Amino acid sequence: FHGVKYADAKRFHQPTPVEPWEGIKNALAYGYVCPMLQQDQPSNELMVPHRYWPLDENCQYLNIWTQHLDPNAKKPVLVWLHGGGFAAGSSNEHIAYEGENMSKYGDVVVISLNHRLNILGYLDLSPFGEEYKNSGNAGIDHFVSGNSTEQNGKAIVTALLAELKLDDVKALETIPYAQLAAAYNKVAPEVAKTGAYVGGNPLANDWYLGDPLEVGFTEHAKTIPVMVGTVLGEFSFMPALSEEEKADAALIDSMIEKRYGAEGKKLKEMFAEVYPDKDVSDVLFMDSIFRAPSTDFILKKAQHPESGTYSYMMTYTFPYDGGHIAWHCSEIPFVFHNTSLVAAYNEPGVTDLLEKQMCDAWLNFARDGKPSSEDLPEWPACTADDEATMIFDKKCEVRHNYDHELVALHKKLAPSPWSHNDDEEEQQIQH
Repeated sequence: FHGVKYADAKRFHQPTPVEPWEGIKNALAYGYVCPMLQQDQPSNELMVPHRYWPLDENCQYLNIWTQHLDPNAKKPVLVWLHGGGFAAGSSNEHIAYEGENMSKYGDVVVISLNHRLNILGYLDLSPFGEEYKNSGNAGIDHFVSGNSTEQNGKAIVTALLAELKLDDVKALETIPYAQLAAAYNKVAPEVAKTGAYVGGNPLANDWYLGDPLEVGFTEHAKTIPVMVGTVLGEFSFMPALSEEEKADAALIDSMIEKRYGAEGKKLKEMFAEVYPDKDVSDVLFMDSIFRAPSTDFILKKAQHPESGTYSYMMTYTFPYDGGHIAWHCSEIPFVFHNTSLVAAYNEPGVTDLLEKQMCDAWLNFARDGKPSSEDLPEWPACTADDEATMIFDKKCEVRHNYDHELVALHKKLAPSPWSHNDDEEEQQIQH
């Protein structure tokens, strides 16, 4: 069932129940997607094939895949909240988000959904009236049911009103979205420079406690098993190095020094020790932006043995482009049993097994809180001082605290992927 409305909402306000309808509801097409602050730019379609879908603010739609409608059946329900940093994305943005194959393979219920994003979901207008009390969390107001901070949206909203030459905050509810987004994109960077809140993420208040890495876990959260992981090259969407380039040790050394500085040699040596089966040039594309906080979360959550905490890392080198390090979202098609939908995958005898191993692990985790597969080694839960990480690759294995020093050094040396030199750095890597 596609495009099932689960709520309605007026801009900046809390959701309201859907009005009931007469007769049969058409559920044959995905629902509207939340408008973005910038227009999507098609790219990397072989690596992450996309759909580009009609936009509308009233975007509270969900999709459901199930193998039957027996009201007495007890099936795991897997709910997919799409990525996009609270600013972009949708339930059907990636073709690999399709839930049909997972539902059939595991006889489970799969649900995906759209919700409000960016300034529609996370712009705090609470200083301007009680009716906007939780507008800073409108995007997740449907799902979460505190440690208050002194952050609020007064500065950014005041700047928006000035830019739009408006006197009444109420006018922000009806101004055309494109005009509102353009004004926000213009004023937000300057407001952010002052250190003031500019929205874009859930706001800690008496309704939402805040980031558990900062405020800790609720008593209920301590009882919920979690599985957390990343891929080796989260930001590596650029073309892979050629075999000739990889074979040129002097070239690789110069690229490593240019990217990481004088300690690049140490990083290279450490990478070779941690990943002896990988080409050492992969150190140019490894990630710590995602990996470091993931490890932090895992070890803090593992301090609460009321439930299991499980860690994974995908290090598989894809057959695409002569051998490409795993990139952001590249594990998702394996989990959804959808590798056949992505042109860059499909290594005979490898991809199908890895897909089974990963999809099995997620399905079994949904069933009983423990990820497992008959084709995987034993996967233990982490403890407060032992991150037991399942490595997903041609050979899957569990390693313990295996990359902490490497990630710490990389975090120290690596340039920010969001710095103003992004294009130049990427060109240097690509030559």
